Amino acid sequence: MVRYASTTHQFRDFSGEAYGLCSTENYYCPYRRSGRPDATILGSCVLRVLTICCVLIVTAGCRESMPEVRTDGVVTSKVSRIISTAPNLTEIVFALGAGQKLVGVTRFCDHPAEVAKIPKIGGYIDPSVEKMVALKPELVLLTDRAASKTLATALARYKIPVLALPLDTFDDVRRGFNLIGKAIGHSKEASDLVRQFDKAINVQKRRIPEKVESPRTVVVIGHRPLIVAGGGSFIGDLVEMAGGMNVARGSKQPYPQWSAETLLREKPDVIIDAWMGGDGEAAES
Repeated sequence: MVRYASTTHQFRDFSGEAYGLCSTENYYCPYRRSGRPDATILGSCVLRVLTICCVLIVTAGCRESMPEVRTDGVVTSKVSRIISTAPNLTEIVFALGAGQKLVGVTRFCDHPAEVAKIPKIGGYIDPSVEKMVALKPELVLLTDRAASKTLATALARYKIPVLALPLDTFDDVRRGFNLIGKAIGHSKEASDLVRQFDKAINVQKRRIPEKVESPRTVVVIGHRPLIVAGGGSFIGDLVEMAGGMNVARGSKQPYPQWSAETLLREKPDVIIDAWMGGDGEAAES
C-alpha cells in the first residue's frame, strides 16, 4: 500500500520536481507490488493531475443548496478587498493575477509564497467572522458546502457580499474561474485560465500509461469521521483520469462517510490523505 500524507495539501512528484501550483512536504515512499503497475507511476500521475487542476481541496459531508451570490452588499468589478475561505479559492485568485486584492485567507492557504504575508482568518472549517469583518472585505469567496451557508448568513448581518462556488466537477471548476473573474474584474484572465486548465488536462491524459491494471485508490478528505472522495466528486474523477480506480466510486454520495473497517476491507493499493485538520490531530489520527 502507498500512503501519501500531506497536511499542507501541496504536492510534488517523486523526483522532487514541483508541478502546477503546488509542492509537497512529506510522503511515504511507494514500492512495487506483484501484479500491479509501478505505484510510482500512478502516484506521479495522480499528484500531477491534482496539482494541475489546482482545486484538490474539496468539502467533506453533505452539500446544501445556496445561492451563488448573496447580494446583501453589491458585487462589482471594482472589488479590491477579497477574503478567501479555502486554499483552492486562494490559488484561483492568484492564478487570475489578483493576489494583491486578497486581504484575508485561511491558515491552510500556503501557496504561492506571497500568501504568508496575508492576514489569516482562521481555518477552513473554523473561520472567525470577527476577523473577517475587521478586514473590511468587499467580497468573500466560499466553497458551496453546508458550513458555508451558515457563514454566509453571519456575513449577511454585516452586509458583506459572498460568492459561493460548487467545485465538484470539471465544469464547476471552469465555471468557478469565470464567476470569480467576473466578480473581481478579471474576466479576460479567467477565460485564459480555462484554456490553460483544459490544455493541462489533455496533456495529463496523454501521460497515462496504457494497458496497465488500475491501482485501487482511496482519497481521504476527513478523519473524524472518515470521509472519502466518492463517485461523481471532483477528486474521484481526477483519480480515474490519472489511471487509478477510485475504490469509492460506487457511492451515491460525492463524499461518503466510511468506517475504518470499510477502508481495510476494500484493500486499497494507494491512499492519498488530503485532510485539512490541525497538524496535531493529523498526527494523532
